[in-house]
Amino acid sequence: MSTTIESELFIKRVKQLLQNKRWTQSELAQKTGLSTPQLSRLLSGKNKRVQQTTIDKILHAFELTQAQFFEQSTMPEVSPPTLNTNSMYSDRLPTVSGKFIGRERELAVLDDALANPEINILQFIAPGGTGKTKLLRHWLNNSRDKAPVMIAWSFYSQGATVNKQLSTSPFFKHALNLLQADQHTFSSDEEKGDYLANLLRARQCLLVLDGLEPMQHADPANRGELKDRALSRLLKNLAGQPSKLCIITSRIAVYELSDRNSVLSYNLQNLETSDGINLLESLGVKGPRQAIRQAVIDYAGHALALSLLGNLLRLRYQGNINKRNVLPPLIQGSRDKNSRHAFKVMQAYQDWFAGTAELSLLYLLGMFDHPVTLSALEALWQANIKDLTEGISEEDWYQAIDSLRNDHHILTQAEFDDDHHNFQSLDCHPLIREYFGQQLASKQPETWKQAHQCLYEYYKAVPDKEQPDTLEEMQPLFHAVKHGCTAGLYEETFEDVYWQRICRQNELYLTVKLGAFGDELATIANFFAVPWDTFKGDLPDEYTYFLTSSAAMSLKALGRIKEAHRPAKKLLSIIVSFGQWEAAATYSEDLCQLQLTLGNLSEALETAKLGLSYADNSEDTLKKAISRAVYARALYQTGDTEGALDYYQACKTIQQEGNLEAPYLDAVWGYGELLIEQEQLDDATQSTLEINRWFTQAKPSSASLLPLTLNTLNLVRGALAQGEYSLEAIDQTVNSLRNLGRKDLLPLGLIARAALCRETGLFVQAHQDLAEAFDIASPSGMRLYLTDYHLAMAKLLLKQWQQQLLDDTTQDKIQDHIAQATVLIDETGYHRRDNKVAALIGPSAIKPEAQQEWSEEW
Repeated sequence: MSTTIESELFIKRVKQLLQNKRWTQSELAQKTGLSTPQLSRLLSGKNKRVQQTTIDKILHAFELTQAQFFEQSTMPEVSPPTLNTNSMYSDRLPTVSGKFIGRERELAVLDDALANPEINILQFIAPGGTGKTKLLRHWLNNSRDKAPVMIAWSFYSQGATVNKQLSTSPFFKHALNLLQADQHTFSSDEEKGDYLANLLRARQCLLVLDGLEPMQHADPANRGELKDRALSRLLKNLAGQPSKLCIITSRIAVYELSDRNSVLSYNLQNLETSDGINLLESLGVKGPRQAIRQAVIDYAGHALALSLLGNLLRLRYQGNINKRNVLPPLIQGSRDKNSRHAFKVMQAYQDWFAGTAELSLLYLLGMFDHPVTLSALEALWQANIKDLTEGISEEDWYQAIDSLRNDHHILTQAEFDDDHHNFQSLDCHPLIREYFGQQLASKQPETWKQAHQCLYEYYKAVPDKEQPDTLEEMQPLFHAVKHGCTAGLYEETFEDVYWQRICRQNELYLTVKLGAFGDELATIANFFAVPWDTFKGDLPDEYTYFLTSSAAMSLKALGRIKEAHRPAKKLLSIIVSFGQWEAAATYSEDLCQLQLTLGNLSEALETAKLGLSYADNSEDTLKKAISRAVYARALYQTGDTEGALDYYQACKTIQQEGNLEAPYLDAVWGYGELLIEQEQLDDATQSTLEINRWFTQAKPSSASLLPLTLNTLNLVRGALAQGEYSLEAIDQTVNSLRNLGRKDLLPLGLIARAALCRETGLFVQAHQDLAEAFDIASPSGMRLYLTDYHLAMAKLLLKQWQQQLLDDTTQDKIQDHIAQATVLIDETGYHRRDNKVAALIGPSAIKPEAQQEWSEEW
């Protein structure tokens, strides 16, 4: 008769012994003959009691009697290891299975890049299944002594798609904690990226970022640009200054790194034919060498496809290479040629596994785009979902895990600790998840939805708090939103999870309190069929309105202005359809400003004109005044100064007739700037002082911060026009724009400060500010700022050349900046800057001997 004991004390003793002997759970599993999943389940406390047969196996492995096992004296406390400040090794790359074959050239590239101080970043570019992660895993396992300080992180999920939205918050938190950062909150994403880069550089830390493609734009228009500004800044910083190597793998080259001499891009190819033959033979494939060679050629040397094929032939056909011809052709064509070979073998596995727990397990893994914990899988097992998990015993599940992991080498298992919590997770290659997920969704759509509903309920219940406080505590709720939407529970998911628990209703906790705009986008993307345009299901109008507004706001906050245009435009049309004219006037102001920033001046004029009619349809006198100022601003950018002055005057007339006091409109909508550029400096000074007095008398509020900041900027501009310089005031302005999170306005302050630094001889600071303005404006297509950047660079270089700080080759650079500004002006209609170009064309061509004369005139 079998006996049992309470598991809690038993688990405690086993873990102490593992710590004493420095054994892993996998090593103990091998010594006992237990499977790793069985042992993991046991030590996680899933079983309340432990069978005597299991106890005997573990006692035998430790070479202890049962009495010795439970004697406290046999298990002394082990002191925690002393932290070696010179060593830190964090490896979050996926576990990969199977023998590593070939790649001698690529291993040499990695070694050479690590040793070469002129290479800061090495990126491997290749389609899915080529072997990028396996290459890194093998190299890292054999290079521990070469990089004692390392952080390896994997972003990989199901590849890069236009719809994919992920957050970098977990990565940055993990890295900052590991590096013992003193700072964890930042005024901008750029500051966070720079801060981490400096920490990595100070510790000489090797950084490995695997599977970067979910963080990149996959559509051709965006050319692989990074979606996250903090990550973009981190990589640019690492590329720009000497540091320990950063290694990236992705399916798409990182656009931001394309013009860097310190970045080595390596296009990883499929396996050489000889390596493919060796791989198949190592997996037990037998037969004529020419037949094996032909198989490698037919499968284009695709590493994943050959691995799957080799295991299938070995296990089902005793390794007979000729049996590959019995594999049926792929029924559903793959979306790209690189994955079709792997999908063909997966289809054969699907046929072979029909009706087994192995196939059901693969279907379950296909429901996730990340490694899945055993507890989440157990929730699905216990749900007894018809045609998926119904009728499969727990023993069968664990045998299926063993089979897929140890026999077929399809499944990998990982164990890691995060914030003092231990996780056991299962995973497989993203292409395997993709294939089996698509099969379940297309062939059994109701089962697919039911399973996702089960996961929705599971993840809802994971957080201890109804309203979690931190991003880490919210992660299960983010998963719940994804699975709830996939299950078709759009309205319930919005109300019960997103609105109540993540947003905390109108508190907008995730964005307003945590400032997690990236996480917000990743979450609300689940409600969109086409981001940020078409919704899934039939959500109520007020929900679609809120989600569209949140998308526009978050994209703007992240500096993704070009993407924000579509939802902002759609949002305005929704409000107009409701007949809410005051709100329509407000949102037309926002849309017009966004279009001006992008350089879509004809659209901006049209939007501003519509804003006039929306405001006139309302009963709000202030909206009528603002709409005139908005239209005046748009006219002024096109170079129509006379028309702009007329509408600015109309704005003031409405204010006077309505007894309104809103002098801040001069700062927000450009009237003060126009006065300065028209050299009406006395009027400009009077306007800025009047605004300051008005805000001094008015009750301060958060809404007043932006107008005050822009007014201070006008004060600086006015002073500069009169030859007076206030570095303190401009620093205050730039810092304020950073703190307000207004990346759409920050280039204004940076370009203005660069002008002041140019005149005061602070050339290094001027170049830094202009470089930052360019880094903000370029990825987002802020073409008016780009025009101003090129004009400011031309003036800065000209100033340095005039002072003989730069040689005559600078003339070519000056002319290039002028040419690029001219092209942008022609493209956008930004004719407000025509006079700036005209002022530069002559002076920039002046010969050195004429510098003094021209400088005095200037």
